Amino acid sequence: MNKVYHGMSGELGFDGLAELAQEYGCEHLEAFEFHQVSGEICLRRSSLEVHDSRGSFRAVRVLMKGRWGVASSSTLTIRELLKRAVYQVARYGRKLKKRVKLADRPPVEGRYVLKEGRGFDDKNVVEAQEAMVLVSDALEEKASMVVKHVEGVLTYSLTVRHYLSSDGSDAVEVRPLTDYAFFVATPRGSVSVGSGAAGGLEVFLRSDHEALVAELLRRVKHRVLARPLDPLLRGGKHPVVLGREAAAAFIHEVVGHCLEADVAYSQKLPFMIGMRVAVSELTVYDDPTLPGGYGGYFFDDEGVRARKKALIEGGEVVGLLHTRETAMDYGVEPTGNGRGVFTPPKALMSTLYVKPGSWRFSEVLEETRKGFYVDGVVRAELTGSHVVLVPEEVWLVEAGEIKTPVVVSEIRVPLNRALQLVEAVCNRPLEQRVSLERTLPVSEVAPPLKLSAAQLL
Repeated sequence: MNKVYHGMSGELGFDGLAELAQEYGCEHLEAFEFHQVSGEICLRRSSLEVHDSRGSFRAVRVLMKGRWGVASSSTLTIRELLKRAVYQVARYGRKLKKRVKLADRPPVEGRYVLKEGRGFDDKNVVEAQEAMVLVSDALEEKASMVVKHVEGVLTYSLTVRHYLSSDGSDAVEVRPLTDYAFFVATPRGSVSVGSGAAGGLEVFLRSDHEALVAELLRRVKHRVLARPLDPLLRGGKHPVVLGREAAAAFIHEVVGHCLEADVAYSQKLPFMIGMRVAVSELTVYDDPTLPGGYGGYFFDDEGVRARKKALIEGGEVVGLLHTRETAMDYGVEPTGNGRGVFTPPKALMSTLYVKPGSWRFSEVLEETRKGFYVDGVVRAELTGSHVVLVPEEVWLVEAGEIKTPVVVSEIRVPLNRALQLVEAVCNRPLEQRVSLERTLPVSEVAPPLKLSAAQLL
């Protein structure tokens, strides 16, 4: 698809967009065209499925008199979409109190291509299907007494994004993404393991399938053997070691969402620039340029070039995630985190990266005389004054060793002290956790972390 793409369907270029902006009296005009190939391989209880589709759409975002208007369609032209967006501003924009102003940024130009090793063609799809079946067979063979059935889902997309703006941007990005997950049903519930990265089917085909099977078997063992948490411990606060997946989810909520500049501007959040919030070895970056980063991109949805930036450095808050609007409000440079096409730009993380610390994982356990080890997360969220993790597996740690699996419904950490409770950052190999936020790909890369106290329910 990327080989035959010739720009906004031949409709217009930058000069034409600038003329349209002038004709309609726009302060700023952005036009998008997307072409996407999507694919999915599903291993079900009684079927092996392959699905693929292709689609295209355009979108227009206009700023007039300090108000946004947005319109998108798979059939309308840019001019027709512009008329819709202008009407929206005229009809509703007067009700909005805040007038938007955008910080300057150099126009982004050129073609940016992330090459894939394996596309979603017949040969690679068959190879991926065979690998998924082998994973399933290995699980059922090694734990036949407790594995009821195995399901797997692999999702692929190849997106061509063309961005034009009335202030000089004209750029195209081509980016493939692949993610996968396996779900194992046991008599006591299901467990899952998944991952993903920027790239084609090689993301799954080159992964360590034996390690994947081993991790699923470990979680199956936990699910089968886990016993209710001692009532004397439930509700109390205990030291907690967050495994890589749990640590990534924790960072997503506490750092990613709490340092969104548009949220910080409108709400009272516990962290401010210059505030020391954690131990000195905690450093967190937002890096859309990280190789393989699932949440990465070459430029954001406002035409700001992607770059690595520190959010927390040496335990101190040093930056926020900005759109062009919030950058103007704060008097800083845009950070390249303006994301979203169907709405006004939203400040959002790309790939969060936690710099490895100095602690060996074994040292962290040795220092935990009695506490808990958490890995695998069903859900993570901010609920008012707390960060809540719903864990897939929790183990009791005694005398520095991981001992007994227990059932824990929630782990709660007070938001205003969440990062202060981080007392150790491990140097163990990192893991990427992938997800969608507002339908946009995001990810976190983190080593295990130790919290001095968290409430278990």
